Amino acid sequence: MTRKPITELSGSASGKPGHSLKVISVKFDKDDPNLLISGGWDHTIQIWDVREGQPVRSIYGPKICGDAIDINDGYILTGSCRPEEQLQVWSLADGQLMFSLAWNGAGGDLVSPDPCLVYTC
Repeated sequence: MTRKPITELSGSASGKPGHSLKVISVKFDKDDPNLLISGGWDHTIQIWDVREGQPVRSIYGPKICGDAIDINDGYILTGSCRPEEQLQVWSLADGQLMFSLAWNGAGGDLVSPDPCLVYTC
């Protein structure tokens, strides 16, 4: 094993499609070793094919501020650092939003009634 890079994925700073701000989370698809997703502060999820070296699809919306993306069985879960629609599920196949869930506290001693910002999911 040589432990050498096999490809470099670069974003909009290089003039190519991709992220324009800090990338916070990256996940490989367990079902496809050539596919990975990334999310960050630029309110996008980028879907990459490592053979292409650039995103094959972008999803606009989620603001990822921690380890708050996952990919499983053709769906992408995102957790956003914002006061509304913090949890969202997207279709990997076409990037369409499947559903959103606002995560608000229920009151009481341990849970705030204010919206929660999601940093991991």
